[in-house]
Amino acid sequence: MGCKFCRSVPTEAIFKKGQEQQQIKKNYSWDNKEKVNPKDFTIENLKGESCCGRLPGTINGQQFIVQNCESSNVFLLDHINTITIDDCFNCNLVVGPTKGSVFIRNCTDCKLIVACQQFRTRDCQRLDVFLCSTTHPIIESSTRIRFGCYAYSYPELESHFRSAGLSVFNNDWCDVHDFTPLEGDSNWSLISKDFRLEDYVPLPSAQEFSSVGVTYVPEKCTVPYTCGTRQKASNESCFVVFFCDGDSHNRTSLFLKEMRAKNPDVLLVRTKEIKMTTMDAKRVLQTDSFGSIVEKGLVIGAEFNGDGSVQACQKLITNNLIYVADNSKMASNQIKEFFNLTDMQMNT
Repeated sequence: MGCKFCRSVPTEAIFKKGQEQQQIKKNYSWDNKEKVNPKDFTIENLKGESCCGRLPGTINGQQFIVQNCESSNVFLLDHINTITIDDCFNCNLVVGPTKGSVFIRNCTDCKLIVACQQFRTRDCQRLDVFLCSTTHPIIESSTRIRFGCYAYSYPELESHFRSAGLSVFNNDWCDVHDFTPLEGDSNWSLISKDFRLEDYVPLPSAQEFSSVGVTYVPEKCTVPYTCGTRQKASNESCFVVFFCDGDSHNRTSLFLKEMRAKNPDVLLVRTKEIKMTTMDAKRVLQTDSFGSIVEKGLVIGAEFNGDGSVQACQKLITNNLIYVADNSKMASNQIKEFFNLTDMQMNT
């Protein structure tokens, strides 16, 4: 008899249904990702190449490798995930904004222009590095490494910094950490602040790079030129804070440009873009007047040095979204507290 609500299904129908299910392939999100050919993101075995590299939009955040090159010029004008540069001799290399690390290994007599989150060298000799690094650059088993501030520009550079998650105002290019220091000597030094970048690294010469618009003009550089924490020329310093309202980057850039034009003897020492709490603002600025405004977003702090720097900065205040220290003594305390805070945030 059997249950009247049950109905037997022929065996061949079950078999057919099973075959149909096997033919339906599951589609996962990673199946839809474009396949990457590592060879497209590798430059190797160059010798005597006057201009080789990648144009904007051709790397798009992929990992990259440069290796075994000699007496060649390599230009990577795009944002990158991470990059390793190995076994290169007498080369000039320009590395676009890199989200992670730039690792240089076993390279000699090279000149580099690099923007990254972390910069490292190992087993290198005689490198000149023009750097923008979010964290302290690290050298290991390396000698005669010289550092200068990043001073490079092309039209897409600012958007490449954003794509790499980097701030142009976070640049610790001169705060170098040496894992293998020499007793009584140093494995690294700073390039003169009056350097001309074109004396070190040539502009790209190939026809395909001619329309990119690369420039070495400091006034057009996306990254502010800072003199770093080398010996200061004056006992007077000034501290300036730019508060967030969605346009703080432009406001800061205009302020720095105007300072450079009107007060060439007042030098920009360093800048940092960080998150501040109400308590941070009270401790750094020594007042509780800015507690609410710092909560609106990241703030940019800038240290200037030079005779008359406080007065020069105060003359450029255009609204209450820019704070300038009242005097040099106050500025010195604020600079110390602010950059101690940035170091604490970097180490957490």
